Amino acid sequence: MSLLECTQKSFYEAILDKDSALDFIASNYSSACLDIYRVTIIENLRNSLALTFPGVCALLGDECFKSAAYFFIINPNHLPKTGCLDDWGEDFPQFLAKQPQLQHLSYLKDYAAYEWLLHLAYHADCATAIDPIELEKIPEDRIEHIRFKFIPSMFLYNAAFPIDLIQAQINQADASSIILNQNNTGVVITKTEQQVMSLFVNQDDLAFFKYLFDGESLGQTIAKTTEKYPDVNVTLAIHFLLSHSLIQSLL
Repeated sequence: MSLLECTQKSFYEAILDKDSALDFIASNYSSACLDIYRVTIIENLRNSLALTFPGVCALLGDECFKSAAYFFIINPNHLPKTGCLDDWGEDFPQFLAKQPQLQHLSYLKDYAAYEWLLHLAYHADCATAIDPIELEKIPEDRIEHIRFKFIPSMFLYNAAFPIDLIQAQINQADASSIILNQNNTGVVITKTEQQVMSLFVNQDDLAFFKYLFDGESLGQTIAKTTEKYPDVNVTLAIHFLLSHSLIQSLL
């Protein structure tokens, strides 16, 4: 290992562990010198998490969020893998779910995972949706074989808790209290002109969208969805996709 590599390794270890040896720093004030970098790095990462998970920050409160973020950051397994912090934070919801002091907040992991998808949608590439008339032009004998390619900013999520009610509580400081019983909540997340939207849907519609999203043909999707949800309205479900400009192309 070269001298540069050794120095980088020592610096890395010292940032995460205050008790690490600092003999690689040529200064009589090595601890004070390194603290400047340690505080800057940790604060930058913590601020990045707060930007990605503003709702989680609001739910936990500033001090509790800072503490949770700190312990997430100092775990080497959770450090950024790229130089772009927009790529970082996917493991945070699972980390929160494993913290003993947060076990009473059973909905927190669900909401954090939802916020991560909002983050991904915001940073996803923009794409032009099809004109609905394209669907009408498909021959009747071919319609059940078509597959849909969705816009890059579309994400599907099935939460175990009513994240729509949780979001309402965060948005309205004077909102009345709610009882957060487990209640599956389907949501379609997408972006329009740099604004991320959450479209809450029924379980039957969500199942229909999920089969299409996973690459099933329209015929296969209808068969599988109606087997579980006989009352699903296929026409309205497709209209939903078209009206919200979610279909990028037909395959």
